[in-house]
Amino acid sequence: MQLDRLTVALRPRTDWEAIDLGLRLAQRHASILFPIWVMTSVPWALSILLVGITTDHIGLALLVLWVIKPLFERPLLHVLSRVVFGDEPARREWWRIALRQPFVAGAFGAITWRRLSPARAFNLPVQQLEKLAGGARRKRLQVLHANTGSAAMALTGLTFCLFIVGSVTLFYVALSLASGQLVGVETQPFDGVLVTVTERLDEAGVFWDIVAYGVVWLVDGLLTPFYVAAGFSLYLNRRTHLEAWDVELMFRNMVLRRASAILILAVSIGLIGPPDAIADNLEGERDARRSQIEQILDDDDFGRPRTVTRWTAKNKDDESLETDTGDLDALDLDESSALLNWITRVGSAAAETVVWLIFAAFLLVIYRFRSRWLPYFARAATTARPAAPTSGGLLLKREELPDDVPAQVRALWESGARRDALSLLYRATLTALNEQHQLGLDSSATEGDCERVVAHRLSGDRATYFKEINRVWQSLAYAHRSPQTAQVMTLCSQFGLIDPQGAAA
Repeated sequence: MQLDRLTVALRPRTDWEAIDLGLRLAQRHASILFPIWVMTSVPWALSILLVGITTDHIGLALLVLWVIKPLFERPLLHVLSRVVFGDEPARREWWRIALRQPFVAGAFGAITWRRLSPARAFNLPVQQLEKLAGGARRKRLQVLHANTGSAAMALTGLTFCLFIVGSVTLFYVALSLASGQLVGVETQPFDGVLVTVTERLDEAGVFWDIVAYGVVWLVDGLLTPFYVAAGFSLYLNRRTHLEAWDVELMFRNMVLRRASAILILAVSIGLIGPPDAIADNLEGERDARRSQIEQILDDDDFGRPRTVTRWTAKNKDDESLETDTGDLDALDLDESSALLNWITRVGSAAAETVVWLIFAAFLLVIYRFRSRWLPYFARAATTARPAAPTSGGLLLKREELPDDVPAQVRALWESGARRDALSLLYRATLTALNEQHQLGLDSSATEGDCERVVAHRLSGDRATYFKEINRVWQSLAYAHRSPQTAQVMTLCSQFGLIDPQGAAA
């Protein structure tokens, strides 16, 4: 290995400094890494996508793409192993690297039993660059993982979290941009649009499957060069610690400098003077340096004595522990040991007394303020929330509805069961409308189906009321956005417009 050709500063670093160096390395050579990633992954990704579309298994296609992803990392490592030594591949070599490197040195194991390795980027140089296998590989990894394995696993975990966040965010942005087409021309609040888009996502067909597939490929392509570079930098840093590459490089530079100095000295001998004059100058310089060393050694920092005193066991016969400590012999160990024992007994008794006093004070405080905390336990034991209907589906039977629906909704809301309260109000409204206007809804209908049928069959105050309660229910059920209490109380008071029989008289 030609260490003198390294383009990075070679010195021992911490693990996170090494990871940061890898990120900088990927950033510097992004113009090579990202094109090679595209050349390597696009043919495979398009082929898998085509098979997934024809067989209607886009989810399986995503799984296959995730499984073979380590193959796409190998050309990136090959490029990095060359650019750190100043050997940047020419453009005419890119296609050869993208086509050949995925299948060298243990490619099958990389996509099977080693696919779930939490330190994959850190282990890859051992397999691909050192070309080790079997027991030699295991021993090598055991040595490398001694102090760096946790950082390598943390790198994989952080990259996976970034992948999840990036994929979800990018797909959410795509849905938001297209929500107007999916929802229609009718304007809705943003949370309503999000809920409607989520419900109707399946109606978009294969288009959104392809978008999800492309989002996964794009986010993975943005992260993988940095992930591979960070793992490779960790590998280089660990070998620097183990093999002292920085020291070796320093000695090489010293040899080169000495050779240059000897050459310059040989050339300058004839210019400065005869060898005897040079020897006299060297002797005088040696005497001056010897005088400086003697002055430093005479300083108090080097010659000042120090007395150390320590305790030893009483009546200790082992002479190996006896040391010449100056004033220690003048110390009366018998009296000191007795005093120390007395202090120890008194201190332990005092500490125990303090602990018991603190415990007694804690019990006294609890008893003193019992009127503040006892009611919580009593209220929790005696107060029960009103029950809500539990049958499946959006529609209920008339006998399942309480006699006073608004009162039951208010009771559920005040007890904290907000989801049950809005569920009861929504289902009671839908059940009453279905009975009164013969909407033809069944128990398998979704909120979207109900909204379309009610908007088509009804108008006026009832249609407006159902539209509002449908929006409030979907915001809580799917977007987890709780409405204001005043808004819920208003809906309860207007329930009589829908079902006078189920409202309070």
